[in-house]
Amino acid sequence: MKKMDYPAFWHYTTLDALNRLIPQGISPEIVITKELLDNACDAAEKYDGTVSISFESKRLKISNNGTITTTEIKKVTDFSRLISEKYSKKAYIRGQIGHGLKIAFMLAITEKDNIYINSGGYHHSISLIDRQSKDPRQVLKTDSSKCQPDNKTTIDVPIRNNGDKIKEYIYKYITLNPHIEFKFNSNIYYRATDLKKSDRADIFSYSEKTFKEFMKSYLAAGFSLKDFIEIFNVKKNKIQTILRANLKSVQKIFWVIYKFSKKLSPPVLGREAIAERMEEIWGGEIIDYKKLSLGNGVLEFALFGGDDYFAVCGINGSCLSDRLISIPYKSHGQDLLGPLVNVAADLKFTKPLFFSFYSTTPELQDSNKQTVVINNERVYKALKKLYKKHFDDRLSSKDWLLKKRSYKSMISDDPELASDAHDYNVNSVTYCFLLDCKEISEAMFEKYGPITLRQLYYQLVTKNIIKNSASSYSNFINHMVSGRENGLIEYELFEDRSRYTVFPQVVSAEIDPGYYARERLKESLAMPEIDLWEKQPYYVELWIEKDALFSLFEPIAKEKQIPLFPSRGYTSLTKIQEARNRFIEKINMGKKVIILCAGDLDPSGWDIYQNICNK
Repeated sequence: MKKMDYPAFWHYTTLDALNRLIPQGISPEIVITKELLDNACDAAEKYDGTVSISFESKRLKISNNGTITTTEIKKVTDFSRLISEKYSKKAYIRGQIGHGLKIAFMLAITEKDNIYINSGGYHHSISLIDRQSKDPRQVLKTDSSKCQPDNKTTIDVPIRNNGDKIKEYIYKYITLNPHIEFKFNSNIYYRATDLKKSDRADIFSYSEKTFKEFMKSYLAAGFSLKDFIEIFNVKKNKIQTILRANLKSVQKIFWVIYKFSKKLSPPVLGREAIAERMEEIWGGEIIDYKKLSLGNGVLEFALFGGDDYFAVCGINGSCLSDRLISIPYKSHGQDLLGPLVNVAADLKFTKPLFFSFYSTTPELQDSNKQTVVINNERVYKALKKLYKKHFDDRLSSKDWLLKKRSYKSMISDDPELASDAHDYNVNSVTYCFLLDCKEISEAMFEKYGPITLRQLYYQLVTKNIIKNSASSYSNFINHMVSGRENGLIEYELFEDRSRYTVFPQVVSAEIDPGYYARERLKESLAMPEIDLWEKQPYYVELWIEKDALFSLFEPIAKEKQIPLFPSRGYTSLTKIQEARNRFIEKINMGKKVIILCAGDLDPSGWDIYQNICNK
């Protein structure tokens, strides 16, 4: 057989070849979604920092400001021009128009389902002609027509399978990019940080060899030397100086760019932004956060409260599976290099993990194994230290239940407790603990209405029934699940404020129109309250550290007409700025602003208070 008896571009058009590009365990639909989000987020970072996502009826639509030109669309649909990104990924850029979209489009498109692009005043409909055409211009067909011009791009592709996994992936992608505002279906996730990322490449991260291959592939794709130089962080007034020198040697071009460039620093998302986005989407509060500087990169990881391990992982803002990110680690005395999911299993992580790495190094990708390798032993040591800090007490100690000895004494005095425990399919000590939980939660319900599990948890801590630690909270949650499932504790006592259901606003077709009009009129005639603070010299707000305190303070805030704000720990920059604007308005009215803070009187609570004061 000849070395190649088919055109090279078939690597991007035939399904068998495309499937070989997809990492093991990752679905084609995830690859499609990733590539579209990569391109949209690159544009968002360049323009206004917003991305809109719609995923309904097996169609995925992603919109962002900025336009794709007709020429760039031709690069995607014309397979006579192959654009490789092996070396041309810009510093913190996830992808570029060309290579990634070629793969995404060819995975998504079918004989029945077209791809649609609205951009720059044109509507483009891309249809499949023949995957195995020997003419690279006859694989796809593009029909273009004029439409209402605007400065937006919307790409609409079919997604036929794995709908739930696609939604989960989108949520993880949104979590990884708290510096971008996302609208996903009907939900809006506002920016949690004012981080600005550079779109330039860092020459100091390139060797002469990688620079040479990068320049060769870039110029071969039809770009000019000026285009190539502008990729790097070269001082603007030096670009023409480099061009006028008319250098012929790639080595000399490398060193001249090196001389006239500024070093770039990898972006840092920060604890507050990560915490806000994770809590907003996944519901768990942050347990711990760590930042590591690794050569030309910065790694940030955080642990969150939750019932089970899952990972939100990213490289330069692009969401990857924890199976595709490898680090060196030790297991049973052996030095290994393996995926993050193996490391988490080896360390017995039982909580959600956030893991984000930004690097200026262009050679992270291992093309043979289709993984990204962070070859630094400090990563494993930091993860292991975090594990020991938060999980060892749960694995090695059983004294999280401070009242355990008292429960055993109760069981000894009253053998009936053991019999009752058997009826609820729990052991005697757990039964006594759940009875305490039941009594306290019912008393709180009588006073405040439905409560959260975290409110009950803090009551148990205050009464010295359990420890206040991450492992203690995890054990408490597990026991409360069994207590409710076995019928000992009523479900109605609790509410989950981190998740909600949106019900449609409908009315019965059989309702009496007169009755309906009277009820709506009564609602509209509700008497407003007189503003008690209008003539006061102060403007007061009540900020509480935890959602668990909300129902406790809400009736007080309503009675006193004080704005109530659950800051949820380290408040985001967005919320801080909104507060600044409110306070400036009140100060301009001649009022003195006062914030009442309610939270834990511990080092973390005091640090949160200081953080609010500083900002």
